[in-house]
Amino acid sequence: WYIGVFQIPGLAPAFWHSGISRRAWPGVLEHAEGVPQERLPDDDMMTRTQSDGANGVGLYRANVPGAIMRPRRVHTDVPVQVVMPLGDRYVSPELARSVEGIAQDIVFVEVDGGHWLPLCDPERVAALVTEHVDRRT
Repeated sequence: WYIGVFQIPGLAPAFWHSGISRRAWPGVLEHAEGVPQERLPDDDMMTRTQSDGANGVGLYRANVPGAIMRPRRVHTDVPVQVVMPLGDRYVSPELARSVEGIAQDIVFVEVDGGHWLPLCDPERVAALVTEHVDRRT
């Protein structure tokens, strides 16, 4: 549903740049997504968060319609690690595993956590990335 809303010109970026998102987003992260209060964006960080949100909508607008209308196989020779938070309400393990054929060297790592794992536990995500790089060097 939200990808569809993102396709309406101007709507989502206007939301992200509004005072409504500035006031509401920390509460959404905390109450709906379980982000600990100490990890919520403060007022200074919300300026960047608003910009990131509006830019992220642009990525959906640029990539999703084409991928649906003209799907294509992609492949990389770069080793890939897919971190799969098992509590992610937006990206299921099945959806995450759907990229299985993009690389010869692909590892799937199931972890406890949700969609906002990088915000909730950045140290854990960094450790997973470090371990992945260390295994390949």
